Amino acid sequence: YGAILADASEYTGNYVKSMTDTSTLVQFHLERARIVIEANPDILLFETIPAKLEVLSIVQVLDLLHQEMSQVPPAMISFCCTG
Repeated sequence: YGAILADASEYTGNYVKSMTDTSTLVQFHLERARIVIEANPDILLFETIPAKLEVLSIVQVLDLLHQEMSQVPPAMISFCCTG
């Protein structure tokens, strides 16, 4: 799945500036990851993640998935760094 924001902040990470914790991002990625896993993919790829808070959220999602599911495909996170 892909997430596109009208202000292109998916490339800069500006969307996390107003967040104080990872809960919103964890919920966002967890719901979608569960759906993708149902399709039995070979790998989960979280790509071009521009914000450290989102990376931490994805790690939490992967931990949760391993706690609730017996089979979770390998995962990879790629980063997008600016500045």
